[in-house]
Amino acid sequence: MRKYTIAILSAGFLASCDLAVENLNGPNLDSLVDSPTPSAIAAASTGMLITLRTGLAGRPGYVSLLGILGRESYVIDPADPRFISQLMTSPEISPGSPIFGGNFWATPYAGIRNAELILAALNNVGSAMTDEEKEATRGFVKTIEALEYLIVYDTRFDLGGVIVHSTDPNVLDPIVTKADIENYIQMLLDDAKTSLMAGGDKFPFLLSSGFAGFDTPTTFIKVNRAIKVRVSVYVGQYARALTELQDSFFSQDDADPQLSLGAYNVFRSAGGDLTNQLVDPNIYANPDILAKAHKTGDMVDDARALAKLAKLDAPVTGSGLTATEKFKMYTITTPIAIIRNEELILLKAEAEIQMNDMAAARTDLNFVRSHSGALPPLPAFSSKDQAIDALLYERRYSLLFEGGNRWIDSRRLGRLGDLPLDGGFIHMNMPIPTAETDPRQ
Repeated sequence: MRKYTIAILSAGFLASCDLAVENLNGPNLDSLVDSPTPSAIAAASTGMLITLRTGLAGRPGYVSLLGILGRESYVIDPADPRFISQLMTSPEISPGSPIFGGNFWATPYAGIRNAELILAALNNVGSAMTDEEKEATRGFVKTIEALEYLIVYDTRFDLGGVIVHSTDPNVLDPIVTKADIENYIQMLLDDAKTSLMAGGDKFPFLLSSGFAGFDTPTTFIKVNRAIKVRVSVYVGQYARALTELQDSFFSQDDADPQLSLGAYNVFRSAGGDLTNQLVDPNIYANPDILAKAHKTGDMVDDARALAKLAKLDAPVTGSGLTATEKFKMYTITTPIAIIRNEELILLKAEAEIQMNDMAAARTDLNFVRSHSGALPPLPAFSSKDQAIDALLYERRYSLLFEGGNRWIDSRRLGRLGDLPLDGGFIHMNMPIPTAETDPRQ
């Protein structure tokens, strides 16, 4: 883990995204804690964003693999059928495979370890940084650290995870429960908000263009609260989510819907930086997407499906599957949302459904349905189940192939059984890697 952390942190220094980051050439992490400088802390903080998007947008990345688990996408490659055999047709995902069962563990924990090192460095930097600069950095780092834990939570769910309490890479913290991870993510986000409120009017480092409009401590609070809304809904704290929504960048204006407003992971083709590899020609859309899109007669009317999918010239078959569409929503520089306003509106609707305010939920769903899907409004709901069905439809097409949302949503709302089997198995979670369980026996 120590070597991996150094490698990721060095990548943060060297691959500058669209950030002006000093090249510190991979400093020793002990010196970051024991003899910290403002420039080293700034570069390490910026590096958190590079770690966050690592493993996000490739064939074996977060969007792609969770898309397969949620039956949004296929990877059909005769040279590597494991994307189907491991994730769909096998009754168990191998915990020993770093690409499949073991994925989305080492990278987020590298980010988490980096966060703990930065937080420790802030305690030792003394008067070289002002109190406001320290608090602004703490608020940013804890927010990104919470996002890294959320990746672990979303992929492992009821298996729990590890909460890192020590900067010593030789310390084996225990594997804790799902509830422990939930509580810790919430605590990090709330602590981060408190620090950001005391963080003055600017960060002592640059943020990427993915945070345009949210690149000061005060405005970054809106991103922090938006993430907290998601987490509160995920853990069933619906009234709290509606309160937190007020401090986020939530907007609901028919004249200016701003559905894309939010924070993004950005990619760049210049300077050896990371590119968005979801343009991989072996990634295909699950035919179920167009089959289930709302239609008038034989014509698909849902603008989201039409905007995100394109018909193939000829069907592609492999591993017992057939694809007839591909995704057309990405280029090598297309950003991927961390969270955006369209999701916030849908999270608001979900909280209202769970609190039995069906009229308000229907209004919110129809707002997204109209502005994003160009679809006619929904009638009044006759039951809570019908409302959840409507919610899942809108979330499916609004957040299609953006971050594994269909798998995550189906699981947390008890609807995994509604996913198409496609000749295989629907998995509840990814396993905790054997590299973590074996040392703990």
